[in-house]
Amino acid sequence: METKNKRDSLERIRKRLRFNNSSYVEPECLSGGLALWWTDEVTVDVRFKSKNLFRCIVNLPLFSSPFLVTFVYAPPVWNHRLAFWNYLRNVASENRYPWLCVGDLNDCVAQVEKQGGNPCSRSRMEHFHSMVSDCDATRVGSDHCPLVVFFEVKLKKVPFQFKFESKWSTHPECSQVVSRVWNENQGGSALYGLVQKLKKCKGELLKWSRLVFGKDKLKLKLLQEKLKAIQATPFSADSFKEERDIIEEMEMLLLREEMALHQRSRINWLLYGD
Repeated sequence: METKNKRDSLERIRKRLRFNNSSYVEPECLSGGLALWWTDEVTVDVRFKSKNLFRCIVNLPLFSSPFLVTFVYAPPVWNHRLAFWNYLRNVASENRYPWLCVGDLNDCVAQVEKQGGNPCSRSRMEHFHSMVSDCDATRVGSDHCPLVVFFEVKLKKVPFQFKFESKWSTHPECSQVVSRVWNENQGGSALYGLVQKLKKCKGELLKWSRLVFGKDKLKLKLLQEKLKAIQATPFSADSFKEERDIIEEMEMLLLREEMALHQRSRINWLLYGD
């Protein structure tokens, strides 16, 4: 990845993300550097690195032979990028491994690849296309060609942990839900009854919360539109009362949202209303 962070900052992030290995190109002045991280499951031999690429020999458990990977961040300045295309041509001519070139090439081979902004320069696209063709080694029998590589990272599922939402206490039905479950007769020992009541209470609160709080954002939006419409009409006692009722309901919805954010922020000193 291209980054303007120094090695010390990146090392702290790397350790939190549990990548065991790394290689860096330090940023210079306003130019960003490069960072490459990998786990112990992959063997990476960094043969060359510069401010525009890492050239590595990689071994993966699923592959019987090593292959070349160039992790690229192409120069944003056009003249420098032309020289970089020639460097990639040299890599292609000298390489004897299967080759994967991946990263940010800062260019495109066709106008359809770009969305928004100014159209791509035709001459620059031709230079880029020429470089891709030269690296493709299009001679008969070649199996070299550019690839688009998609990496799918399987996220570890975190077990759901029930937590009582502080915003629930702002609704009068909350205590009714708890009382209804708690007053039910439960057989077995006192400890068994307590466990079963806690389990039922958790399920009923979650079910009730989805029904009552599940559309708070939509309610808030509708109330904002209704308030705007009322404020656009001539003043009257009825419209003034309706306006105050809407504002009061909106304040309660906003308070609940603030309470939910506060509970998840792990900040103990923040008071509601700040």
